[in-house]
Amino acid sequence: MSDAGGAPPQTEGRVPGPPSGRDSRSERRSVRRHAQRRRRASRLFSAVAPALLVLVAVAVLFPLLVSPGPGERTGGATPTTAPAGTNAATATSATTTTASPGSALLVVEQDGTAMALALVFTGPNGGVVLGVPGLTLLRSGDRFTQLSRLYVADKQQALAQSLADALAVPVGAVASAKWSDLRAALAGEGIDPLPPERLDAKDGSAAQVAEALAAAFSKHGANAGEPAWKELPLAGDGDGLRAALGAALLAEQGAGWAGRAVAGTLVENGRLTYIEPDVTAARSALAGTEEGG
Repeated sequence: MSDAGGAPPQTEGRVPGPPSGRDSRSERRSVRRHAQRRRRASRLFSAVAPALLVLVAVAVLFPLLVSPGPGERTGGATPTTAPAGTNAATATSATTTTASPGSALLVVEQDGTAMALALVFTGPNGGVVLGVPGLTLLRSGDRFTQLSRLYVADKQQALAQSLADALAVPVGAVASAKWSDLRAALAGEGIDPLPPERLDAKDGSAAQVAEALAAAFSKHGANAGEPAWKELPLAGDGDGLRAALGAALLAEQGAGWAGRAVAGTLVENGRLTYIEPDVTAARSALAGTEEGG
């Protein structure tokens, strides 16, 4: 016989029934939101992917596009063969210069001293032999030095560089000859008048040497003094000097040669004697623009 006040029926193991209407609507909304997010992500990827591909391609190809090919040079300045330099009076920028076929320097020695220098140069209005006194003071590195003290037979670079800087022209081969030998060679070419047997560093001997050499070049044209030049004893770059002279004579054949000299002020200060050069006038002489040149 059952008790009317007994325990209620047990609910363990009951299977839940279908969701209510409210729960069903919430699930459908959640599904729709997930679907919308997936569609937005898909559209964003479709828009961004091409741009990403372009960036990757540029990153890969850029080094190949900008790298130099065989034989190409990048950066740096063209070297130059004779930089324009500075002296006490002027300053010019370094430039690339093609050496003149006749840019050569003959140092005339007497008693072991460079008494005069003859710069042979093929200019726009004919050849020029520029006589430079050995006492001329020019910049060499960080100081000023007489040219006669710069020349050493087996180390001509300092002398050539000092002249090239001051005159703003290239200086090629450098060689020296004894004045006695050079005077004999000029005499053998029939040059008259000749400079004196003994050169004087202060009295314009450099101008006389330049005029005599110019006369020899003008007299024989492309063959000027060829036998004498071949036999003239030279120290330094003798072969280079002979080659440069031959090229200069050939280049200026028919144009003539002029002998010029570097003018300047003689300064005697105790035991120190030097010449302050007129560099502007010397440059004009080489360019053929000097008055009466």
